[in-house]
Amino acid sequence: MHYPLMIKTVAAVAVMLVAFLAGVPIALVAIAGAAYTLLTRRVNPNKVYREIDWKLLVLFTGLFVLTGGAERAGLADEILAAYSRSISARIESPGRARTERRSGGASPGRA
Repeated sequence: MHYPLMIKTVAAVAVMLVAFLAGVPIALVAIAGAAYTLLTRRVNPNKVYREIDWKLLVLFTGLFVLTGGAERAGLADEILAAYSRSISARIESPGRARTERRSGGASPGRA
């Protein structure tokens, strides 16, 4: 076992936990912890870069950009409101929804 590495990692996690509980923004805590861990290692950075799944990193970057754009444009609120209306309609009349599914359409006498 690598006891010095284990001690350094446990110390970094403990400092990160204290900082997070003290109210430091989680993004800042994560970046500082990752930077400390990477800067104090004896691993060749090229070895670390080879292990990065760059396609997945680009996918998540694009996902965050799209999600942020949808939120700023109000699209996220519209989707949530439509979903909420759909769920509340099913909760208010669960029997009618089951009847419509069995018959393949609206109940008799309803438009």
